[in-house]
Order: sequence, then C-alpha cells, then structure tokens
Amino acid sequence: MITPFEVYLITLLDGMGITIGLMAFFLAVAGLILLLGNYDYLRYREDMQKGMKHLCDVGRKMVIVAIALLIMQMFIPSTKQMCTILVVPHIVNNEDVKAIPQEMLQLFRKQMNEWYHDEPVRKEKSL
Repeated sequence: MITPFEVYLITLLDGMGITIGLMAFFLAVAGLILLLGNYDYLRYREDMQKGMKHLCDVGRKMVIVAIALLIMQMFIPSTKQMCTILVVPHIVNNEDVKAIPQEMLQLFRKQMNEWYHDEPVRKEKSL
C-alpha cells in the first residue's frame, strides 16, 4: 500500500531532477571559468602560480561534481515513471482486476443472447 508520504516524495521527483540539473550546469560553468580563466594567468605570472593552481584544482573538482550530478539526474525517475513503477504492479497483480474482463465478457454474451432472442423475426416482403 502506498502511503501519503510516499505520494509526496513521488511528486518531488521532478523538482529534484530540475534542481540537480541546474546545480550541475552552474557548477560546470563556474568550474570551466576557473579552469580556462586562470590558464593564461598561470603561464605568465610565476609569482601567483601557487594560488592560481589551487583555483584550477577547485575548478577541476567543480566540473567533476557537475558531471556526477548530471549522471545522478539521469537516473532519477520522473513523477509519471515512479507512479508507473509503484502503482501498475499492484493493479496488474490484483485478482479482482483480473476478473473484470471475464465478468464483462459474460455480461456481454448474456445481453447479446437476450437481444437475439427478444428480436422479432422479420419477414421479407415479396414483390
């Protein structure tokens, strides 16, 4: 049985995916700016190389975290997918639901037989 809290968590999945995607995007942009922006500065300024090298390491780590977040975002199901994952097996495996088509078929056959037997026989007119 699905609890209300689980339903609440399911509704949060889309927002989580969007948030993680935005975080990954901004981390990747900031990391690339740190990496590429300091690359020329490192080549020409030997006195500041140590501090800038640290910034480049931070930028590299930011890009790696952004890639990890994007990979994680790929595996977060959407709200519709999660509902399908949780609800459809309960419906498909329910014995009462499986009996519905058979009952409908029996009802249809019974009604068709009643209509067939209740219909008066029509004689064709001859000319």
